Amino acid sequence: MVMKIGTKLLVYILSVSILIYVVSVGYVSINLTSISYTSSKNLAKSEAKKYANAIKADLDADLSVTRGVADVFESFKFIPRSQWEPMFMQAQKNLLITHKDFIAFATSWEYQAIDSTYTKSHGRIQMGYYRVGRDFKILYKEKNMEADDRTSLYYQAKSNKIELLTNAYRDSYSGKSEDSILMASIVVPIIVDNEFVGLSGVDISLERFQDMIAEIKPFDESFSFLVSNNGVFVGHPDPFKITSSVLDEYTELDEKYAMMAKIKDGTAFSAEYTNVQGTEYFISFEPIVLDGEIDPWSIGIAVPLKVIYAETRKNLLISFVVGIIGMIILILVVYLTARQISLPLGKATKVLAILSRGDILNAPKLPVKTGDEIGEISKSVNILVEGLSKMAKYADEIGNGNFNASLDKLSSKDVIGETLIHMSKNLSKSKKDEDSRHNFEREEAWVSHGLAQVSTVLRNQYSDFDSFSKDVISSLIKYIGGKVAAVYIAENDPNVPEKIRLRQTATFGADNILAQRLDFRPREGVVGRAYANKKMVILDYIPQDYYKIVSGLGEYIPKHVYAFPFVFNDESYGVIELAEIEKLPKYKIEFLARISESIAVTISRLKSNFETTALLDTTQVNAASLQEKEEELNHQLEEVKRVQNKMHLKAQESQNLLEAINSVAFVATYDMDGIMIDANDALLKLLKVKKEDVVGKYQGSFKTEKAISEDIEFQNFWADLRAGKTRKLTQEILIGGKEIWLSEIYAPIFNEEGEAMKVLNLIMDITDSIHSES
Repeated sequence: MVMKIGTKLLVYILSVSILIYVVSVGYVSINLTSISYTSSKNLAKSEAKKYANAIKADLDADLSVTRGVADVFESFKFIPRSQWEPMFMQAQKNLLITHKDFIAFATSWEYQAIDSTYTKSHGRIQMGYYRVGRDFKILYKEKNMEADDRTSLYYQAKSNKIELLTNAYRDSYSGKSEDSILMASIVVPIIVDNEFVGLSGVDISLERFQDMIAEIKPFDESFSFLVSNNGVFVGHPDPFKITSSVLDEYTELDEKYAMMAKIKDGTAFSAEYTNVQGTEYFISFEPIVLDGEIDPWSIGIAVPLKVIYAETRKNLLISFVVGIIGMIILILVVYLTARQISLPLGKATKVLAILSRGDILNAPKLPVKTGDEIGEISKSVNILVEGLSKMAKYADEIGNGNFNASLDKLSSKDVIGETLIHMSKNLSKSKKDEDSRHNFEREEAWVSHGLAQVSTVLRNQYSDFDSFSKDVISSLIKYIGGKVAAVYIAENDPNVPEKIRLRQTATFGADNILAQRLDFRPREGVVGRAYANKKMVILDYIPQDYYKIVSGLGEYIPKHVYAFPFVFNDESYGVIELAEIEKLPKYKIEFLARISESIAVTISRLKSNFETTALLDTTQVNAASLQEKEEELNHQLEEVKRVQNKMHLKAQESQNLLEAINSVAFVATYDMDGIMIDANDALLKLLKVKKEDVVGKYQGSFKTEKAISEDIEFQNFWADLRAGKTRKLTQEILIGGKEIWLSEIYAPIFNEEGEAMKVLNLIMDITDSIHSES
């Protein structure tokens, strides 16, 4: 049966319109689905990598502190144990005070390394501090005195000479189970002359990572977890899973993707899996690889696939709804106008035929010659062609990544146009977020690489600060692309020893300014201010007479000056000054601030090494002189022994004499300031006093110190005694209402050098003689 033209128009236009909508909306929906799915997975991977870097930075900082302590402790062999042991103990206590996440810090020393008389290959002493609440307890005990424990962490570090980061475990230093803390241990061996002499170790709290893990939720219903190298959960939203095995939770991943092997090797990977409840997840593992050869940990982020697909399904649903609404509107328009359409539809049919082939951009516009329904149809077809062309071009621009393209909607009710614009805004926002994450990751990677590169230079050995400064500034400024820089090291001023000067030890790109000032005082200039305040100084307004930057293109006055102090343990060791034409970005400033602390640690270590080397050189020079005098001293030793024997006999005679005097006379002893230091029992009985009542009092009726200082007779009396003269004195005293006359002799007692060291006071009771004479 032949269809009427109205029916044909309805059927044909409807068919062509469906095809156009399916192609256009389907193309946009498929691209949107792919972009949204890929973007969501990349976001999960990016978040895992970002937090892996954050945890790595924390653990690397703890490892760096432990290494720094081990490096400093390597100098123990040059210092007597009585000196280095209290210094090391105090240093470890200070580390616990300044690092709140440190639970314990201790060093273990092989006895044969610190005691030359100890010959056994086992036996050690452990010394340090541990934290119990707000208190710090001393950890000091001997271990392995009978034999080495071959199963212990200490023996593993000793036999292999390697740094170790243990897997997570729970322990309590107070001995109470309720005080147990999730922790891990970092140990760094102390190697001297390629021999193991002990290790530096720290127990760190892992509670901080549990808080971090609980906050990592890049998507709704997503969660993250932290796994140590042996596959044990260190952090998890469910506290009851802490210290359980990751295999208990993700057996399927291990069977399909060798999950445990990749965790142990530090390999990043991602996969999809279904849990026991039937929920599908996308999970991304990112390794946490520390500096050195320490076994890596891993962080994982799990995101339900339904969350990833939710936004995509929403946009897809909107596209289909818009398409259906558009089709319904189109059917109504065709149905209402089909009956009044006649021959002029031929041209419209050709246009629609072109549109039916999907050739939207090449479809011509219909001429509008009438104002009736045909004219309205022509106008509508023209609007449709133009609108679809713009939408196709707009969708193509979006597909090519041009999110700045604009689209004029057909009207305020243009659902497709509004949907495309909304889609463009969402994709643009996702692109900006992704670019921001990429920039952050790139900057973090740049900083990490720079820290590692400069740290390699810092680990070198140097004999002076000039060569050290030259290597550091060359490596540092080349890496950041700097123009002009100088390093200043704090040292005692040779001209004014009690003052500090900041001496210029190296420059970069500044050979033309070497004739200028080479040192500064604290608080003097930009360099002195940064040193004294222990804070970075930035100048963005540079005077015209500041030195110029010279390049192949001419001379330029710098617009920005930066001064970074080298601060470690709240002590400034020097400053690096940079002059730049362009302002440094924030991440480079952060990098310079972080590396400045590492430089300060190295300067502190070098200063200690230089002082130790100088002390060793002095000791070697003195040893030769001492060897020459050894024979002379041996010859003199016999003579000294003979003299000592004579002195001993004399001392014995003197002691016998004093005992005889004590038995028949009243005796007191004074120091050279006239203060009584002893009195025999006879004198105390005569005076009817106790020894503690008179010892420590001045001679002469036991006057007060103020009275003595004003008594000229007392001062002259004791001046004679200090000059070695013997003084006699007869005086009357009143004891218990009875008058007693005493005859006293004050005789200085001399030491071996002939100096008066104390005064012996011999007292005789002459009361009867005085009365008989009367």
